[in-house]
Amino acid sequence: MKSLLLLPILFFFSCATKPVSSPSTPPTEPVVLTPPSLRNPTPIDMPGLQKYLGLTRASESLGYQEKTFQTCQAGNGFPSHEHCETKHFVVIHFQLMCRDSEGTISTILTSADLQPVSRRPVIWTLKNISKTIQTDDRGYGQIMMISAGSQSQQRLKLSLGNDFLYTRAGEITRIATPPSWCSTSEARR
Repeated sequence: MKSLLLLPILFFFSCATKPVSSPSTPPTEPVVLTPPSLRNPTPIDMPGLQKYLGLTRASESLGYQEKTFQTCQAGNGFPSHEHCETKHFVVIHFQLMCRDSEGTISTILTSADLQPVSRRPVIWTLKNISKTIQTDDRGYGQIMMISAGSQSQQRLKLSLGNDFLYTRAGEITRIATPPSWCSTSEARR
């Protein structure tokens, strides 16, 4: 009879104790899968991709251009065997010229009224991408970006110090800015 009473007590304690893991089995850790594109990110050769897509042109050729491409076929840093997507390569050429006067004017601006915003760091922002470029000695600048869709109708912001302007990306060519955009480049001369 004692053995019959002992049996339920042993059963009760055996269920209440924590099982001991065997030392030969290591504890399992969660597996985190990293997308292949994030494992070894390869920088994209933007000038190489621009040339491959036939979008290389002179800086004086102002305006917006874009071309759709398949990442698996483009090379220039894109893998040829994984994550094949359709992307847009955007190239924007513009020229910044600053006026010698503030406010509204009653005459048409001529080249004598303008001077280039030369060798200045300009921050451009388009959609959710923002980068800094430097204009050349004639005020020309080039923006290159890769996007999921066309950017021609998006607002493009150009900033220089505390000054900024907005324009539609597909409409930018030559822009006349206020004198404050040239102030430090004049001081260098």
